[in-house]
Amino acid sequence: MRRRSPACAQVCLWVSAVLLLVAPLATAMAQATPPYVVIVNSYHQGYSWSDDEVAGVLAAMREQYPTFDPPIEHLDAKRFPDEEHLAACADHLRAKYQGKKVALVIALDYAALDMLLRYRAKLFPGAPIVFGGYNDYHAEISADHKGVTGVAQRMDIANTLEVALALHPHAREALIVHDYTTTGQALRREAEDALTRLANSDVTVRYLPPATFDETLAAMRALPAQDLAIILSFITDREGRSLSVQESTRLLTQASPAPVYAVHEILLGSGVVGGYLLDGVAHGRQVGQMALRILA
Repeated sequence: MRRRSPACAQVCLWVSAVLLLVAPLATAMAQATPPYVVIVNSYHQGYSWSDDEVAGVLAAMREQYPTFDPPIEHLDAKRFPDEEHLAACADHLRAKYQGKKVALVIALDYAALDMLLRYRAKLFPGAPIVFGGYNDYHAEISADHKGVTGVAQRMDIANTLEVALALHPHAREALIVHDYTTTGQALRREAEDALTRLANSDVTVRYLPPATFDETLAAMRALPAQDLAIILSFITDREGRSLSVQESTRLLTQASPAPVYAVHEILLGSGVVGGYLLDGVAHGRQVGQMALRILA
């Protein structure tokens, strides 16, 4: 038999010690079973804002539960915003999760929370709801529904417009571009509330009426170069045609002779000048951290 050198014996002892240290750690991690959480996403996979939100939620949750891998339900409400579709989604979720003990539900964006609150008794009775990405939020929403809290999506359109006007002092009109989906209308209400302080300004704030993509592009082309536009959200047009965030934004910015601003970070790189921009990953991370506190 060959004799091992002292160096070899030393190495073998060191490896054994490492294995002894790692084994309890691995056991402890295995015991940290992730809670059964369902994520309900208002939109479709590939919609940048909500994809970023999901990434933020998962990053936050996996800091405590490394194997966290929740079911994610997409409502596709940008392309199918009608009530009949959301009611059908509710029926599908009820059949899928009936009898399952769900610890918590995360609702991302307007349509998801609206649907969950409307059909809560038959979907996830008793499960707390943490929401994110909710526009035009009012405290009554949480006050009227027990076990509901979350992170409101507050766009800073007032400061965005003020910065734009400081950079473009000759502007006389600001065109606010939004679609007429549930989210788009909520964004408009929030903008109207935020921009009331500019009512006596020399700048006229004009909102885009319901329009097709062609009509919207025509409105952008008609802007005088010294004026400006702000995109809140324009994904689905009056006829129900939908484009990606990046494609829609590129079309609008390329058509406009005036500078175009935004309120969401995902529009950067598609021709917008800038603005006070909401970041979806950071927003989702806050939602995930809040969910962890409630689960604890």
